[in-house]
Amino acid sequence: MDINLVAFNIPYPPNYGGVIDVYYKIKTLSELGVSVHLHCFEYGGRGRSAELERFCASAHYYPRRLSPLYYLSSLPFIVRSRANSQLIVNLRKNPYPVLLEGLHCTFPLYTGELGDRKIVVRTHNVEHHYYRGLAHTERNVFKKRFFSTEVDKLAKYESVMWKASAIAAISENDRHYFSRYGIPVELVTPFHPFREVQIDGGKGSYILIQTDLSVAENVSSVQWLLSTIVNRLPHRVIIAGKNPSNKILKFSKNLPNVSIVANPDLAQMDNLIANAHINLMHSLYPQGFKLKLLYSLYRGRFCICNSPMVQGTGLEVLCRVADGPEGFIELINQTMKEPFEAKELEIRKRILQNYSNEQQARKLIRLMR
Repeated sequence: MDINLVAFNIPYPPNYGGVIDVYYKIKTLSELGVSVHLHCFEYGGRGRSAELERFCASAHYYPRRLSPLYYLSSLPFIVRSRANSQLIVNLRKNPYPVLLEGLHCTFPLYTGELGDRKIVVRTHNVEHHYYRGLAHTERNVFKKRFFSTEVDKLAKYESVMWKASAIAAISENDRHYFSRYGIPVELVTPFHPFREVQIDGGKGSYILIQTDLSVAENVSSVQWLLSTIVNRLPHRVIIAGKNPSNKILKFSKNLPNVSIVANPDLAQMDNLIANAHINLMHSLYPQGFKLKLLYSLYRGRFCICNSPMVQGTGLEVLCRVADGPEGFIELINQTMKEPFEAKELEIRKRILQNYSNEQQARKLIRLMR
């Protein structure tokens, strides 16, 4: 089977949520005998990769044009900046089904120039809901205005989904939401680096908060954790993530139990997750599916989080869930006393079988036949 896969960015190296999903999707499909013809947008300093191309039957690259004039377009910026006529020309050179990664890459669907081709859209979240959350948490007045404007554009543009053959939704919440379009919607959970659950038993010596600290929503979550929970804990806490803001650095200096690991590489992050006793997670909104949740469950001991982090994932049973400060603190203090035992590991293995890359890839193949 041959397919075209259109990605919003070059999916190598797999070092943040969206491209991790795309990279391991391509790798798994290739291992199952699917010939993937990759089309991806090049920007942000992510160069072309021989490592990526060894999994692909062919690879095509297109510039993402970030003209300020596109802010004035009636199309959402994430779509308009990826509107590329050469992409459509190349897709029309073969008859293979097309997998579009996110609303970002749906310009070929919007134009209708692919005719009656089988086209599946992989949704990563409900974009206008996500942008509404970004607008709410952003403090920069210009970014806040941009996000707010995009909310309306994305909500209107989303009707392009009517033209798709099917939708591969990343969470149960999203599957339910996109069913409104009256086309097949399949739950396809995120692709990830893990083939099996590997967790050390016993106890770790610290609590880990892992997140991308360059995203305003994540910064707000970490600030909430620090100011309402972590400042009341006697335990050592490590915050690890990309580009920690000055606000986080300054606030954490006043907390003697907190240390920050800025921009850890994959090996460092794996080590931090594996050696923590608790992976502590908080989300402001129940959007999409947080890959760090899967990372923690495949490689970490206990996971404590709030309801929005696990809502619609099916992983609630594997986490300890609290929503208010008192509930978090009680759970954390109790869990720090408990060793991670073999029975917990067996439950993880049994449930996470349903989240294997191979199972998700076979769902996609069925959608695209």
